[in-house]
Amino acid sequence: MSESLKHIKNRIRSIESIKKITRAMEMVSLAKLRPSQNKLESGRRYLEKIKQLLSSTLANVPGADNPFLISSESGRKIALCVISSDTGLCGTYNNNLFRKAEEFIKENSGSKISLAVIGRKGFNYFRRRGYELSLAYHEPRGNYTGAMLEKIVSDLNHLFLSAGASRIYLAYTRFESSSRQKPVIDEFLPLSAAVARRASTTKEYLIEPDAQTVLNELIPVYIANKMRTAILEAKTSEHASRVISMAKATDNAKELLEDLILLRNKVRQSGITKEILEIISSAEALK
Repeated sequence: MSESLKHIKNRIRSIESIKKITRAMEMVSLAKLRPSQNKLESGRRYLEKIKQLLSSTLANVPGADNPFLISSESGRKIALCVISSDTGLCGTYNNNLFRKAEEFIKENSGSKISLAVIGRKGFNYFRRRGYELSLAYHEPRGNYTGAMLEKIVSDLNHLFLSAGASRIYLAYTRFESSSRQKPVIDEFLPLSAAVARRASTTKEYLIEPDAQTVLNELIPVYIANKMRTAILEAKTSEHASRVISMAKATDNAKELLEDLILLRNKVRQSGITKEILEIISSAEALK
């Protein structure tokens, strides 16, 4: 009985420690979520403005000449860039994304597909399943801004321009709200499909020195910010998923603690009752 009681106490101490950790992780992710969400909202607005300018400029260049606006082939070579997390404990965040990516691969089985993976979790997942990874990026702290972002965009641009891929898609998790994140796949290159949707009434702009020069300047900015926004979507969704996951883990730990405390009290009561019965039996035997 004493060993059983000791075992229960050890379990209670372990679960209490785990509850403290999950609660702390929940609070840390919650603190990261708000700044990340603010950056994402700003990034979305900025990207939308660049897209509007790009669409308006394209309207003034009927025969726009830029390698990023056309595909080198008919879609026989496809690159899929999967933006995953570098760390775990974020629920089904990565699993839902990987399932979406594998569905896309199956749907395009007639094309040659190469994978570019951002995030250690994605790298480990696809490598274990035998997929060929043409590009891979992972940072210990998941920081994909600055020089790392420039490298990712540069490598994908080179892959497209060198005819290594006629189309490039991004697979990431779009942030819709703190309680809802959706894995999506967007076309990254070429830009024709993404920016050809122009408003029926286009504002007249005075473009200097000329529309083609401005277009050539806008396109790299749009590409870089589209990637930056996709990474922000993914990181914000990761923080939100981790908040939800850690909150559930903390609640489960509380429930388990309540059950174990109740079991501990029952075992104690049973032990006390047994000792009382032994004392009474001994007293009766001495009469």
